[in-house]
Amino acid sequence: MKKRIFCILIALMLICGLAACKRSESAGGSAPPARTTYVSIGTAGTGGYFNAMGAAIANIITRHVPGVEASAEITGGSSENATLVGDGELEMGLANGNIIYWAYNGMEPYTKKYSDLRSMFAIQSSILQLATMQGNGISSINDLRGRRVVVGPAGGGQILLFSQILSIYGMTFNDIRPIYISYTEGVSELIDGNCDALLTMGATPTAAFVELAARTDRWRFVEFGSDALTKLVNEYSYFVHVNVETGTYRGQPQVYHAIAASSVMIVNAGVADNIVYAILEEVYKNLGVLVNTLDSAKEMTLETGWYHPILLHPGAEKFFRDKGVMK
Repeated sequence: MKKRIFCILIALMLICGLAACKRSESAGGSAPPARTTYVSIGTAGTGGYFNAMGAAIANIITRHVPGVEASAEITGGSSENATLVGDGELEMGLANGNIIYWAYNGMEPYTKKYSDLRSMFAIQSSILQLATMQGNGISSINDLRGRRVVVGPAGGGQILLFSQILSIYGMTFNDIRPIYISYTEGVSELIDGNCDALLTMGATPTAAFVELAARTDRWRFVEFGSDALTKLVNEYSYFVHVNVETGTYRGQPQVYHAIAASSVMIVNAGVADNIVYAILEEVYKNLGVLVNTLDSAKEMTLETGWYHPILLHPGAEKFFRDKGVMK
């Protein structure tokens, strides 16, 4: 008798369980498990500012934004990041303001408009710097004719900016012997005598130049020329004239006059507003982490973060408006 009652109870429990499942299904079922959103961030070659900054931001996102995992991808740099993000092959990327302006509007060197590009937040200024070794016979841009110059990875924003400087001197890349390798590789090539000059672009102090100055005391800057810099700034509003102060690098005895473009984190228009908002929230909460990684990150502020040479992503616009820095 007891066994029969027990069996009846078990049967009733199973029936109730099935009924509950049916009700759940008819009501749309239980909430699905949270999905992980993967975000790839285009940076640049090793030894550059973009690579270090992108890796630090990816780490903040993965550690602090629930349900989002980010990775920093080595790319050709600013120019390539604009196309990769614009085409949706990467979700985010670091690029210079002039580059994304050209890409978004389909201006040279781009052959189409990357209309899905959006600004996310401003980083800081990327400074173009050129160095050589004492005894190389290079003291000005004109001296680079026929010489071997490491210009960074192919596709980097520094290449387009440097080509504009060359044009002011009546030169093109055909007048030099460009070497397309990473800044880190370029340091060794310069020290070993396998190239004559090294070009970098990034926030100061640039990791590659810090390494160069630590490994040799025979290095020195090559000046771009004040007239050329003034002409460049006057012709292109997205460039600014900056000074690399004395002692920024070991063995730097005087101020170096350079040119810079604003660096911006870009994002594909298809990335969800709430994801962009959440990433911005954590990036600005953890600015101290970025500063510990890169001292130049001190330039990043909420007040200037909404700088946008192109359309701002809706998630970013909401974030900056909510913070009261964008009216």
